[in-house]
Amino acid sequence: MKTKLAAMIAVALFAAAALGSAQSLEELAKKEKERREKLKAESKVITDKDTARYSRDAAALTQPPEGRQRVGLEGKSWSVSFSLPGFETSTNTVKAEGRRYFYATNRKTGVNVSLTLEATRQTATKEGCRQYQQKVAKGNASVASDVEFSDSERFSFLGFTLREVQGHPLNQRYLRACAPREDVYVDFNFSKVQFAPGEEKLFMAILDTARFEDVPEPPRGASALDLWLEGSALFRDRNYRGAIGPYAKALELEKKERKLERNYWYALIDNLGMAYGISGNLKDAKATFEYGISQDPQYPLFHYNMACTYAELNDKVNAMEQLTKAFELRANAIPGEKMPDPRKDDSFARFMKDPEFSALAERLAKSTQ
Repeated sequence: MKTKLAAMIAVALFAAAALGSAQSLEELAKKEKERREKLKAESKVITDKDTARYSRDAAALTQPPEGRQRVGLEGKSWSVSFSLPGFETSTNTVKAEGRRYFYATNRKTGVNVSLTLEATRQTATKEGCRQYQQKVAKGNASVASDVEFSDSERFSFLGFTLREVQGHPLNQRYLRACAPREDVYVDFNFSKVQFAPGEEKLFMAILDTARFEDVPEPPRGASALDLWLEGSALFRDRNYRGAIGPYAKALELEKKERKLERNYWYALIDNLGMAYGISGNLKDAKATFEYGISQDPQYPLFHYNMACTYAELNDKVNAMEQLTKAFELRANAIPGEKMPDPRKDDSFARFMKDPEFSALAERLAKSTQ
């Protein structure tokens, strides 16, 4: 499910489900593009990945005071707030792997600042910050000078200078400041070319304004379709981790009252479950497909994706059971939707040398020919 093949299957399922509905995928994409462009024009700090009206990310939702920035991570109840008077923001986006990246420059002072928020699968620690900075220092050992490590109550610091690049004088000073928060590493990176003694105060003046702030709840009134469109835009961009938030919120609304058309609802379950799986969260992937099966046990792709999830969990018995069920129900697929070939699905690769499983996969694949 983490593989490129599984991601391609997810995109195909999404497209097939959408095409079966009253509105075409092209029409929905056009509406979503118009909505995103409108939001982008209205916001001071916004990027392609942050145009969703109902995101919990404060950077996309709120207009901070002049010169102040708020940068958050999808699904977190907090953001990082800091002052950047005189700076121009050039990047404020969510990378494909879910890492948040912000970059701004002050043309007058020559100071550059970036901020990265990266979630991990375990609690972030000060020691983790130090270990990462040691790796950065080691990677620049051949060109860096004046390397310094230090700690404050909030941050672990790494400072170093690049005197020249390919023989050209540079004297660029870097200061990295790392802080842990829950399972997230908050990493500021400051730099300035032609650095002069005492100018590190320009970096610290910004860092002294940094603080964590609670993220306001999303505006009320977001419909399941709005959230579905938001999640699908991220999903199409292969930002699977980013798609989880809006998709999960849409599913919460649908559990209270079904509003989405059937094919959109199928795509919601399929894509949310796959987004969890591709992001490495097999527990929630399994729970999502279990819910889909509980609501519509006759839809074959729920069983197929559940089989993929069991395979990723190394549970061959349940994987075979769900795979068999999926193909038994293949006549209930959405018109135009084809059953994937389990022999070519990387989720099952670990079992393909098993005679029992490979024989089943072969038989099922041939049954659709």
